[in-house]
Amino acid sequence: MLMKPFLYCLLLATTLGLNAQDWEAAPVLTSLAAAFENPEEAYKLELRLSEKGIASELELLKQIHKLKQLRILHINEGRYAESSANLNFDLILPKIAELPYLIELHLESNDIALLPERFGGMTNLKTLNLYDNKLTILPPNLSKIEKLETLLLSKNRLTKLPANIGNLAALKVLDLSDNAINELPESINGWKALEQLNLHNNNLVALPINFVQLSTLKKLILSKNKFNKLKLDGLSGLLELDLSQNQLKSLPQKLEASTALRVVLLTENKITNFTKGIELLKDLPIEHLVLSKNKIVKLPKNIGKLGNLVKLELSEMPKVHWEDAFELLQEVKTLEALIIDNADMVKLPANIVDLKQLKILSLNNNQLRELPATLGQVSGLTALYLNNNALPTLPEALKDLENLQWLEAENTGLNTIEDKIKEWFPNATIKL
Repeated sequence: MLMKPFLYCLLLATTLGLNAQDWEAAPVLTSLAAAFENPEEAYKLELRLSEKGIASELELLKQIHKLKQLRILHINEGRYAESSANLNFDLILPKIAELPYLIELHLESNDIALLPERFGGMTNLKTLNLYDNKLTILPPNLSKIEKLETLLLSKNRLTKLPANIGNLAALKVLDLSDNAINELPESINGWKALEQLNLHNNNLVALPINFVQLSTLKKLILSKNKFNKLKLDGLSGLLELDLSQNQLKSLPQKLEASTALRVVLLTENKITNFTKGIELLKDLPIEHLVLSKNKIVKLPKNIGKLGNLVKLELSEMPKVHWEDAFELLQEVKTLEALIIDNADMVKLPANIVDLKQLKILSLNNNQLRELPATLGQVSGLTALYLNNNALPTLPEALKDLENLQWLEAENTGLNTIEDKIKEWFPNATIKL
């Protein structure tokens, strides 16, 4: 007699210990001793090896494979353990690989230099976190973890990736920041589900031709590499792009194909003129643009074409003529946040009044000695940042900023008139 499908599935789930309600609602255990007291109900275990008193449990790590029901396992900060000399991850990691139902594995700051090949057999694993270790290579078998969705490898010593890394077809989040990767393998076009890719602080000078096939990407971080030019057509779903700290003189070619793009960060490149950049971006829904620490002297006259721009950052550009800049910015009717920090600004132009839609204005770390009375007419202003300027006082007209909720002006000298400022803005948070 054939068993009914429902009864068969129920029996299978019971046999495998896969009752999701059991483990999802289970408490998080923080000691191995507690886990071994009742191993059949040890589903979640978080060990911070730097904590005092945990040294007595380190020997139990060699038996971690006996906790067969574990779904989520954190073993972090082994580098700082009291008895770190007694920790041998070469012995512990193969034991972890024997855990049949593990879904999340977090191994931060343990000075792990090598992963065992048998990690590829962890067929239920969805999250693997190896942040802040000493990995120089990854085992090719890693690509066999077919369900892996999140792979965090930031702050290791990787110079390359396995040629078959693209076989991780379920991958959604990949963090490779703070390594020394020189190039990406051609197989990356296998990442059909990838949504977030972080390559900050590597040694990349180019991307593979098939990089543009990563059409599911929503967030791409390429900051602090060695790019002097890029081509990024085909990334139609891209929402955020960070190209800061490279050697770019212009935006990537074909960027206008990223029709959903909302955030573009270009801090510390070699851009001198952004007129063509505006033409590339004008038909995109750009809300946040960062041009800080470039070599721009004049804002492009066509900046008003960015019809969705909400936040603009222009910090560390001391040669900009700000009166002319504000005249152009009044054409950006959607602009609500303007950040001009560390720009050696001596005087805030009176035509700041033309930016009536501003809600946030940041002028930290400049050389301002006074503010124009016209700032009081920017009636929608809710937050004003003036830290580290030589301001002995504020114009009386500022008390008309009835919507101001936050005023930060530390190291300015304004603490001498603190009572007056609090009287002006009784409902605001004030830091002087």
